[in-house]
Amino acid sequence: MLITCPNCQTTYNIPATDDPGQKVRCVKCGHVWEPVVKDADFLTDFSLTEPPKSQEQEPDISIPSFQDFFQEPEKNGNRFLKWLKPLYFISLFCIVASIYLFFFRTPARAPVMLQTISYEIIQKDYKPYLILQAAAFNATGKDIRPKTFSVRFVDEKDRTLTTTSLESPVEVLPAHGIEEIDFQIERPPSKTAKVILTLTKTD
Repeated sequence: MLITCPNCQTTYNIPATDDPGQKVRCVKCGHVWEPVVKDADFLTDFSLTEPPKSQEQEPDISIPSFQDFFQEPEKNGNRFLKWLKPLYFISLFCIVASIYLFFFRTPARAPVMLQTISYEIIQKDYKPYLILQAAAFNATGKDIRPKTFSVRFVDEKDRTLTTTSLESPVEVLPAHGIEEIDFQIERPPSKTAKVILTLTKTD
């Protein structure tokens, strides 16, 4: 027979009894009462330990896993340290290259080296002339035919006063040889403190 707890409304299926005054206790809430018989279909499960389960089962629902979109911000404190190591190797390479170029590399020599021997200023036809005597050394293994020389006049503060171009007074500078060259320059600047002679054109 079917009985229902008047306190929690839990229904039980128990065997029929001849004693109408027998009391029962609810397994769920502990309430004691005298059951009232109801006409109903008897169930096959006569256990009083658990209430009958519903025949409809809840469907299995897969709960999606939560993806953490809130990531810890990147720390910017190591940005300088990331470039420290490459900068160290670059600076070390520059130091080694500088030492090699300064101490071990043979400097390139000019094909023709000029050196002043003497100079003087004379008056000729009421005009001042600079007589410049220089030595030209041919550092190459072949003869050089100079065409023009550039003469730059500089004052005491190394400022250029004027520049003039002169034809070469010699035709050939022999290989690995020294040749004396004499220049006659008309009207040099009055504030000239130094004269710089440069070979500008050859054949």
